[in-house]
Amino acid sequence: MTRFLLLLLLLTGAARAQEPQQPQQRPRTMVDFRDELKLSKQQVTDIVTALKRFQDDGTTGRLKLMAAERETAALIQRHADLVDIKDSLKQLSDLRYDLRVLDVETSRKVESILSPDQYAKWQAIQVRERSKSK
Repeated sequence: MTRFLLLLLLLTGAARAQEPQQPQQRPRTMVDFRDELKLSKQQVTDIVTALKRFQDDGTTGRLKLMAAERETAALIQRHADLVDIKDSLKQLSDLRYDLRVLDVETSRKVESILSPDQYAKWQAIQVRERSKSK
């Protein structure tokens, strides 16, 4: 499951940082392997929809998280009341939780779109592709 989640991040481009001098290369997604996986048009549509939602909701969540982190740092720096700092830390925790849940929900959604045979093939593709990038 962890490998799947990590690859899902790669699918959305969130987990791949590029060197400044290197041209940006788009990560290969499950959809790029549609022929090998024998994905139907409906499966491709459903996967793209799920990943787009993940990307959109994840971006919104990460922006909220960054703002909350700045707010918490400012509270700590100005020696704000401890109750306010605790509330802000709780908000940070909740935002991280929400992002993690979104990640798991998306993984389960994409996994449910594939047949068991397709999922097994996808796992093999992940192993193969990771070994190429080393």
